[in-house]
Amino acid sequence: MSTAELDAIYLTIALATITTVLLLILGTPLAWWLSRQKANWPALVEAIVAMPLILPPTVLGFYLLLLFAPGTALGSAWERLTGTQLAFSFSALVIGSVIYSLPFVVQPLQAAFQRVPNGLLQAAATGEQSSNHPLARSRSWGLMPSQRPWSTTSARRRASHPLPPARTDGAGRTPGIPAPPLACANRIGRSDAAGPA
Repeated sequence: MSTAELDAIYLTIALATITTVLLLILGTPLAWWLSRQKANWPALVEAIVAMPLILPPTVLGFYLLLLFAPGTALGSAWERLTGTQLAFSFSALVIGSVIYSLPFVVQPLQAAFQRVPNGLLQAAATGEQSSNHPLARSRSWGLMPSQRPWSTTSARRRASHPLPPARTDGAGRTPGIPAPPLACANRIGRSDAAGPA
């Protein structure tokens, strides 16, 4: 494999790992909060979280590029704090990927948290030890033991989801960096055309 192909694979793995960890850290409390709200106004927060599902990825990427530009408040604040430009950086890829993938983590966790009976929540809150349910035996972890399958499902969904298109040319390609699946397919195609060694 060429250096460009290895760089593309490394970038993909690093971005997927960092984004998945950040999404579980940010998405779990947000999903919990949304699942416990009885008022109607949290529906606005749900709509904002679901916005990446509605917007085409190129439109979302374009708006994020405008937001990260050096002339904006966010872009200039980032440049003052770090001394680097936010647009077209790895940090911008992480932020864009978190925003793009947020609904794929929040929605399944929210659905799982809404299924937890109130009796189990009260048992966990009071530390009642008479129940054999893992929720009642684990006050410090709260809901996580009973929600582990949903957490891993959310993490798998995020890790397997395509990366958002940031820093692309008009055809949706990142200049100088081949997409890993395409680069690997091209390499396999060249190997097949060359015949057996």
